[in-house]
Amino acid sequence: MRVVLRIESGVAAGREFSFAGPDRFLVGRAREAHLRLPENEPFVSRNHCLFEISPPNLYLRDLESLNGTYVNGTRTAATCLQHGDHVRIGNTVMTVLVDPSETDSCDPPRHDHAPTAATAPDASRGEELRAVRTVVCAECGRAASRGLEGDADVWDSLLYLCRDCAARAQQATGPLPMNGYHLLAELGRGGMGVVYKAWRESNGRLVALKKLLPQGLTDRQANELFQREMTVLRQLSHRHIVPLIDHGRTDQGMFFVSEYMDGGDLNRLMAEVRGAPLGMAEASRYTCEVLSALEWAHQCGFVHRDVKPSNILLRRTGKSMFTAKLSDFGLAKSFVEAGGSYMTRRG
Repeated sequence: MRVVLRIESGVAAGREFSFAGPDRFLVGRAREAHLRLPENEPFVSRNHCLFEISPPNLYLRDLESLNGTYVNGTRTAATCLQHGDHVRIGNTVMTVLVDPSETDSCDPPRHDHAPTAATAPDASRGEELRAVRTVVCAECGRAASRGLEGDADVWDSLLYLCRDCAARAQQATGPLPMNGYHLLAELGRGGMGVVYKAWRESNGRLVALKKLLPQGLTDRQANELFQREMTVLRQLSHRHIVPLIDHGRTDQGMFFVSEYMDGGDLNRLMAEVRGAPLGMAEASRYTCEVLSALEWAHQCGFVHRDVKPSNILLRRTGKSMFTAKLSDFGLAKSFVEAGGSYMTRRG
């Protein structure tokens, strides 16, 4: 029993991907994608969509891409695929081939967002489908839109700092550049790592930079946890998971860069901002946001294993209003390795 994805058009036309057992298949521009499409594809996100396969069943989920995933001409958030279905991802069209002797169908969980009907994008329209946005400095409110190339999929969830505000922040801390990032303030410190509020001069991003301390480099467990977190975050893209933006190694050690969450964590909100336990409505909202992140991580093949208030970070969305995002995937484990399976086993 096999499931085959046959590429009909696009840069990969003529290729076939065959699956005889349970598997996952990521499509996008990211290095980790199984079908990696070119950087200049105008309608393809870095992590665009994910196929989850358990022959003869095939489940497709759009990874909140900017321009959408289309099945038989209809924009789709998540769906089971059938033999003969056509899937369009940017300029790439593929046909689903399933052994017709099997009639089983997958039964995915309900989602709170139904597929949206729309016409598939026309490549001749180029970048017109991308929304026009204005970015402002998080401190002074002035325009800070330069250097946004490459941020199309994530910059809605990022904060930016203009050059003048960044210069004032650096006067308070002194020059602490690291691989193009200027460290503005220490946000937190543990036994093996430290997190900084940082600014990247080349594009104005205000970010959180997590650096493994020297003693962590010689500690095998700390090193493994640090590497694991980077590996997991590279594969996850969800509005309620703190995104990985950059990572690397310098003579000062290993580091990775993620979104700066200006509301702190849930512990801080209760202790310093609210001064009391959260009300039912607010607590329920954050719980639902974190649950959606956990569901998505599970569908991508990971369990978090360390959900607690200090790992739930907050982004301001208005006066005394926040949205929650899940962070710290250092203890995350492969869903399959942990004994889980999204697809129901046959028999």
